[in-house]
Amino acid sequence: MKDRIFTFTFIVIAFFVLGFTISRAVFKSPEQEKDTAAISASSASEISEEKLAIEESIPSGEEVAANSTETAGELPPIAENKVEPAEPVITITIKDTPTGWLNVREGPGITYAQVKRINPGETYNFLEEKFDWYKIRLNDTTAGWIASQYATKSK
Repeated sequence: MKDRIFTFTFIVIAFFVLGFTISRAVFKSPEQEKDTAAISASSASEISEEKLAIEESIPSGEEVAANSTETAGELPPIAENKVEPAEPVITITIKDTPTGWLNVREGPGITYAQVKRINPGETYNFLEEKFDWYKIRLNDTTAGWIASQYATKSK
């Protein structure tokens, strides 16, 4: 019986400690809220002042290079805002075909429905490769699949 009471007491205390810890992490006292608001307001003020200083340093009517480091008050680079180099664009050029055109299909195979016919010499952006088929971008909203034997891939 003593073991059950001890176990029950231990569980009650553990839940109490867990609940207290979670409530402290989630709910802030009025003093903590005031401190957070004051820090946010001062940070916003500092950011606005830096932005104004940068805008004033740019001569009107002139463009400034995106990678220019000449600003009023140098700002350290932020890792989260680093721009990754763009992937090289791979293009697909359509080769001559026995029919004089090439069928573009909904999927990578001849059993898929035809979407469009394209002509030899035309160039499209490459999207994906599956088996012996290339997925190409036809326009802003449409993509399709072509047999790779009738196309040349280049960077």
